[in-house]
Amino acid sequence: MRWWASIGNTDFFRAFWVGPGLLLTSSGEQLLRFWDLGNENNYVINISDVEGTFPIPRLDQVTAVSFCRQRGSLVVGTS
Repeated sequence: MRWWASIGNTDFFRAFWVGPGLLLTSSGEQLLRFWDLGNENNYVINISDVEGTFPIPRLDQVTAVSFCRQRGSLVVGTS
């Protein structure tokens, strides 16, 4: 199996294992990328498309990501 990814902004690049064989990456874009290595799939979430109490402006970019395995919580910081 071979994987290749382009990194947008290396200042904001983050990668976390969020499950068995599931890698989350972010690189200063509006995207969260999930790499399902076991099934050779990937998924993308655009943070401006997520509905919630605090809508994210379309110009914001992901600058920080944290994952809490115990609570199953993903926190995203934006600029």
